[in-house]
Amino acid sequence: MLALVISIMLASAPDAPFLCTCANNATPADIEFRGVAVDAVLVAAEGGTKVESRQATVFRVTRVIKGEAASPMKVWHLTNPGRCGVTFNYASTYRVKARLKNGRAETDLCLMPELKPKSE
Repeated sequence: MLALVISIMLASAPDAPFLCTCANNATPADIEFRGVAVDAVLVAAEGGTKVESRQATVFRVTRVIKGEAASPMKVWHLTNPGRCGVTFNYASTYRVKARLKNGRAETDLCLMPELKPKSE
């Protein structure tokens, strides 16, 4: 029981160690496109002095591979890799894979494992 409580505490900590696990039968991407990261939408945390770990990266779509992707395309994601979050570098080109959730495109490390941080 104590191990379960500790693992839940670690998983919910903002700077948790790498705990991301992906299901083998996960839902495939609804949208896939190539695009350049050009902007981000940040959400202020309560109090307004910090930024939430969930944000959107805005892409200029250069090629649609699957589904519908209009340019600019906003893709929501977490940024903490321990919670399967990803980060994108501005002006870099990516092959983005995302699922539609509540009308929003969302991605994670399970859809884009090539974005997993390198071990130090």
